[in-house]
Parts: sequence; C-alpha cells; structure tokens
Amino acid sequence: TVFTLPFPEKEFLKSLSSKQIMEQNGNVTVFLLDGFGEMGPLSYLYFICALLLYAITFSINLLLIIVIILKKSLHEPMFIFLCSLFANGLVGNSALFPKLISDLLSEKKIISRTVCYVQVYFVHTYMANEMAILTVMAYDRYVAICNPLRYVNILTKTKTCMLSLAACLYGILLTIIIVVLTTRLQLCGFTIHKHYCDNMSIVKLACAGGNVNSVFGLVMTGVTAVIPLTVIVCSYIQIAMISLKASKGAQGKVYQTCITHLLTFFSFLIGALFVLIQHRLNSDFVPYPVHVFLSVEYLIVPPLFNPLIYGIRTEKIRNEVIKLFRRRTNPSVPKS
Repeated sequence: TVFTLPFPEKEFLKSLSSKQIMEQNGNVTVFLLDGFGEMGPLSYLYFICALLLYAITFSINLLLIIVIILKKSLHEPMFIFLCSLFANGLVGNSALFPKLISDLLSEKKIISRTVCYVQVYFVHTYMANEMAILTVMAYDRYVAICNPLRYVNILTKTKTCMLSLAACLYGILLTIIIVVLTTRLQLCGFTIHKHYCDNMSIVKLACAGGNVNSVFGLVMTGVTAVIPLTVIVCSYIQIAMISLKASKGAQGKVYQTCITHLLTFFSFLIGALFVLIQHRLNSDFVPYPVHVFLSVEYLIVPPLFNPLIYGIRTEKIRNEVIKLFRRRTNPSVPKS
C-alpha cells in the first residue's frame, strides 16, 4: 500500500535479541517506528529543521505564558484561556519533538513500550484539551459579543479559572482511561506505521480484545468532537446574528476577534480529524507526503501558529511583549 515503507524489518529483528523484543509472556517490549522511510544524508537536515522548529515553538509559547502571568492587565478571561491554550501547545509539541529529534539521528527507529504509552498519553491529552479549551474560548467570545453588559458578571475570575481547569482536567482524566485499556492488551505485532505512537496504532497490533478499545475510542471521539463542535457552531451562529444588526465598525471588531479563534480552531481540526479518520477508514489513496504532513500537522502547526497569530493580532499581548523587549534592550524604560 501507499503507507508501507521499504524499511528493513528483518535487519531490525536481527539487531535485537528475542528478549529485547518479546517478554516471557509473549508480549512486545519495543516498537519499530517505520514512518521515517529511507532518508539518507537528509536526516541531518531534517534534524536541524526539527530542532529549530521545536526551539522556536517552545520559546514563543513559554514567552507568552510568562507575559500573561506577570501582567495584571492581562488577567482577563480571554487571556487566561489563551494561557491554557499556549500551555497545552507545549504539551503537544513536547509529546512529539524530543523523540522525533533523537530518532532522526538514530539508526534504529525504536521506542520502548513504556515510553510509547507515555507518548500516547500526552498526545491524546493534548488533543482532548485543545478541543475543550477552544470550546471554552468560543463561549467566551459569545458572552463578550452577545452579552457585553453582563460579561463581567457571567465570566467572573472564579468561573474563568474553573472553566480553564475543567478544560484541562477533561483530557487528563479521559486519557488515563484510554491508556489503561490499551495497556491490558497482549500485542502480536511491533511495527507502528508512524513517526510517533498513538492509541489506535497500538490497538491494531493486539492479538485480541481490541474491540473494547475501538468502541470506547469511538464513543469518546464522538463526545470530544461532537459536543465541542455543537457549542462552537451555536456560539458563532449567535455571534453572526448579532453582528448583522450591528454597525459596520462594530462588525469589523467582531470579525477581527472571531477570525483569530476560527483560524486557531481549523488549523487544529484539519489534522486531528485526519488522524481520527485514517484509523477508521481506508486512506491508502492519500499520497505519502500528504499523509505524513497531516498525521503530524495538529501537533506542530497549532502550537506554532496560535502564539504567532494571537501575539500579532491581539493588541494587548503585542504591546506587553514589545514593552518587555524594550526594557530588556533599554533598562531605563520605566515599567508600566
């Protein structure tokens, strides 16, 4: 098929002893990640690009988190939710890049079963939390635009913190159940056709008993995707109806506020839906380069894209970042 790469699995088996691959009970102890293919000398170029991309993404997200925490003027619901979004971006980015970077210079693209489950946990926690946070942000925009006079009373500091905490705990607790269900499976295969571990890739390697995981995963996918999508769509329908009655100037402010959130939402949704669909449907017709990009897009693009567009398009954040750098370059600049 399009996704089966010419990786020398026989050489991999010869390079590891049977004890390294299988436990005494016949279960797999290591996995082979064969999504890399034959890169040759280009692996060094990919390594540099991946390292720079990770360093830039990590630094930008961390910078904006620090700015939001330190600046009292940014202690508003919208910015608190953004802080959660940036922190979650660090989780998703760090779930992928450290192992990916080390694999690019490694001859054997292998991962231990324990590390694989840890990666599964953080990848799926990131996915669930991203949808939850984006849903809460849509609700915030709905209240701000449709009920501006009651905004402060509806989204109090306590309620804002509770919503942000609930959005994060949702993914953390949900993913624990998913990983526990997967760890009970006895695996008969060891090849994962990706650059990283995800839950369904492991479930497909199970000798038997994977149906429970598949059904539970399908139900949770529906809950994680359908409910947030419903809230987001309903919020924006209400926002659109209100904006049609507003003046052109007010419409411009509404569009400016909402477009940023929608860009963030769709940049994540495209890649996430592809990853969910590819395990359920036959996606062999997708060209391999497109398949590779879409399988990692939701872990790479949103964490880089979100802080950039919010840092540029949100005036308060942009001004605070500029002030911070001005004080670093010119200590005589007074603190605001």
